[in-house]
Amino acid sequence: MHSQKRKKKLKSEIKAGDDALHLETRDRIENLSDTEVVELLQQKWIVPIYDEIIAISIKVVDEFKKGIETLVNKYADTFEDLEKEIQDTQDELSKMLGELTGSEADLAGIRELQKLLSGREH
Repeated sequence: MHSQKRKKKLKSEIKAGDDALHLETRDRIENLSDTEVVELLQQKWIVPIYDEIIAISIKVVDEFKKGIETLVNKYADTFEDLEKEIQDTQDELSKMLGELTGSEADLAGIRELQKLLSGREH
């Protein structure tokens, strides 16, 4: 029985504490100054919204930056670089073709291929 009385007493104290807290909270809210209301609203609504907007903006800019970096890497080799590499490869192939041996007909075909690679007309 002692336990039930104690439990009932504690529930009663908790209820009284809740009621007192509720009244004090209501009284405090009703008596806030205009400055305190503005500060409270700013902390409750404006700051979280502002922080989220900043976070979204940073994310968008980072994604844009990654896209630009991808494009820069994709097109790092310029057309001129590629043309030079192609020309160097053709020159090297033409030189290797010149080192080949074979019948006169084979060598005539190789010479024609060398002309094509060098860009000279027949």
